[in-house]
Amino acid sequence: LQQAGVTPILMETKHEGHGAEIVSSADLRSVQAILVVGGDGMLSEVVNALFKRPDHQAVPLQNQIPVAIIPGGSSNGFAKSLLARAGETLDATAATLAVLRHRVEGVDVAALEQNGQVRERSILSISWGLVADSDIEGDGYRMLGEARQTLLALANTMRRRLYRGRLQLLPGGLNT
Repeated sequence: LQQAGVTPILMETKHEGHGAEIVSSADLRSVQAILVVGGDGMLSEVVNALFKRPDHQAVPLQNQIPVAIIPGGSSNGFAKSLLARAGETLDATAATLAVLRHRVEGVDVAALEQNGQVRERSILSISWGLVADSDIEGDGYRMLGEARQTLLALANTMRRRLYRGRLQLLPGGLNT
């Protein structure tokens, strides 16, 4: 980034939720972009924090401050999707070059509402039940690599858990 004349302000996260804390309290008036180095979880943390800021309505942050991802996590599904769309491979260098080329891709943000309140935002997926259990439980098995998701999905299928719920899709146009 520095070789391209970009002077980043580096903020290293120290614990889970720290990315959200940084974004929540940052003065974003002079920020030109937010560059997340991490995986899907870190990106989700940052995006959710942007929408939870008290000024997110007054200043449509999602339209004015691009948020970019450099793959650096154990799950890089979002970065992989964007890079594949651009004909690139999943690699930190390719992602950094895409940022430097100002390659911007608009994405939809889904809102998960519960009891009339937006609980969470998602840019990749919203999962529930077996898929969510396998993802959440997978954190303790990161040493297995990508195989952990498959193994946990099989184990959770064999447990035959019952999930009850109701899904309601609302028409577009929700801007909160």
